Amino acid sequence: MGFGMRVVACDLCYRRRIKCDGQKPRCSHCVIYNSDCTRKTAARKPARKRGPSNSREAALEARVKSLEGQLSTALGKLEAQESPYGPETSPSALSPSRESERESIPLSNPGPDHNPMPLDSLHDILPVIEWYLATSNYLVPLFDPSHLLTSVKDWFHKPHAREPSVWAMINVVLALAHHSGYSGKKTRSINDTTYIKNAQSVLTDAIAHNTTLTHVQVLIGLSMLFRTANEPTPAVVFIATAIRLAHKLGLHRRSSGLHDPTLCLQRHRVFWIAYILDRSISSQTRISPVQLDSDIDLDLPPLTPLCDDLGGFVVTDNRHPTFSFLRASVQMARIQGLVHQYVYSASAQTPNSIQEANNITFIHRELDAWTAQIPPDFHPAALRQSGGIALSRHFCMLYSARLSCRAIISYGSIHDSFHYSNWVGGLRDYGERVAAGQVVSRIADQQGWTALVDESRDYLSLFMTFQSRDAIFTMTTLCAYITSLICLVANNMSNAQAGIRVLDDTLIESAVSPLRDIVKETGNLHQTYDALQGLISYTHALCRHQGLQRSSVPSESPWGTGSGTLDSEILHYLFTAPQGEPLWDLQNPGV
Repeated sequence: MGFGMRVVACDLCYRRRIKCDGQKPRCSHCVIYNSDCTRKTAARKPARKRGPSNSREAALEARVKSLEGQLSTALGKLEAQESPYGPETSPSALSPSRESERESIPLSNPGPDHNPMPLDSLHDILPVIEWYLATSNYLVPLFDPSHLLTSVKDWFHKPHAREPSVWAMINVVLALAHHSGYSGKKTRSINDTTYIKNAQSVLTDAIAHNTTLTHVQVLIGLSMLFRTANEPTPAVVFIATAIRLAHKLGLHRRSSGLHDPTLCLQRHRVFWIAYILDRSISSQTRISPVQLDSDIDLDLPPLTPLCDDLGGFVVTDNRHPTFSFLRASVQMARIQGLVHQYVYSASAQTPNSIQEANNITFIHRELDAWTAQIPPDFHPAALRQSGGIALSRHFCMLYSARLSCRAIISYGSIHDSFHYSNWVGGLRDYGERVAAGQVVSRIADQQGWTALVDESRDYLSLFMTFQSRDAIFTMTTLCAYITSLICLVANNMSNAQAGIRVLDDTLIESAVSPLRDIVKETGNLHQTYDALQGLISYTHALCRHQGLQRSSVPSESPWGTGSGTLDSEILHYLFTAPQGEPLWDLQNPGV
């Protein structure tokens, strides 16, 4: 095609108002949508030159043009419904705005030899997907294994029936696997950033056109992935959109019209996972959750498996289900929503000491009741001894929610710049005055303090058993990890002033190491680290003043020589966007 030659758009590109590359015999977009590449649309034929016409003729001409435009739009919608690929997507709307970055996103002006929906070979991606289904997806069953594996194989064996939503689902699963600790053979030609961008590229189809269960699953997966970023806004947007589309599909209500029990079960699971993530992200960001408990017409996930499907259950070696992990996660998410309501909602800002005390009591009782249902085999101490890393990983993330709820209800405030910042500030002031020799009354323990300290000790001991941590685990547990450190340091400081022997010094000293590594690698959380170090130094000064003997500190960190707490690439991903290829372009990052 010569330089400067004008390309006449085909009918499909003209109706969709997208750039036509003029390839023969069919342009790239007609290939994608499996459409005939024609140029016969009457609505764009040049009007014949006429002399001056009266106002009636002008009105009739305008009416005809309007009808032709409506007909063209209707034909475009009809063609999109008949096509197996769905309507045009708009990745540029969800991707970085720079022109060079838009050109790197799949489905953006593909050339004649360009694969618009690329994937690595089936041989490369199938082990990754199978690993994800056997680990992370097993207790949090976002995807039905049989359906997912069938879709993956059909993608390669039936190229004529490929759908963008399936391509997005595969990309999300691959990204989730690599962010959940997959360490198998890496022969990928596509990186994690591209996986995420590929999945984003079909969101226009999900939001503006025919929404399917797959679209909701993709959105939930994206919110899981973007939750690992330092900027939480994308995760908030994705999970809110997923909840709204779940309502559009009626996932929050009983599926009385469905005769397939497997599909009905998966619809309910997808909704409950969205519910869990909505409450978890709300707890992290202090933004109100989208889903209301009063607008749910579903039973909780069952206590025993349905349809012989063990997804969401902890099972023994002989595949006997022992505990519904998904049900416990939903129950914890409900408590997280109540904590947000009692601490951060607008209705909670009216001072009422009696109601506040009642709320704190209620949450602690709820947490105690939730804890009582956990079998002893899955308590932190038993998990540390079992050596089952995959199972311990999931329970550690679940226990992080419990610990955060217990701390926020007692010490959180809407006025905090971050979780417990006012409380930490008070502890620093208390420590400075006591270390300076001033007579200061001991800080009164809040309701539930003993349980909070005990759970912090158990949680931190379990957390320290993980010598390497993936991105999803790290960001899910980061708040609880720091909370447990603050609680144990505060307890030591209080005990030291009272002349009570400090018990957790060794655990604290070793547990500060991961935080120090994060600060060193990323430059983030340095204020939190400095505050903790200050509290620790005040505790040591109090011990010397009271003549208390501190517990021995190990000569080396339990991480071992050369064993970092996090892979450097994961640290880079958590707190920065890849240079030249940011995952999300925020117009106002400071907001």
